[in-house]
Amino acid sequence: MACIPFGDTVKQFRKEKRILLRYFCEELKIPAQYWSKVELNINPPPCDLLLLLKVAKVLQLTSDERSKLFKSSQQWVSKPDKDIASRLPAFYHGNIDDVNLDRLIADIKSLTTQDA
Repeated sequence: MACIPFGDTVKQFRKEKRILLRYFCEELKIPAQYWSKVELNINPPPCDLLLLLKVAKVLQLTSDERSKLFKSSQQWVSKPDKDIASRLPAFYHGNIDDVNLDRLIADIKSLTTQDA
């Protein structure tokens, strides 16, 4: 059975519990912009076990749900570059060649990893 990506897993739990992203991030004391990228599987899940435990606590996860969350946090795979490219503002679509697109994606990735 394939593991659901961490971002999808945590977002599903948060929505099931009807917890808004801003409130969730305030409780965790983390930037909403950072966590949004985690839930979109752009940024990797947090490596900090204490933060993962706080996530489980804020979401009031059961033992089985915590296990699912922790398992998915260890099997992170980033979204493909083409998916990132599709999220660029409209003026980039069709107006940038593959070489410059690859450079832009690398620059974006370096910025998002610095946020974490």
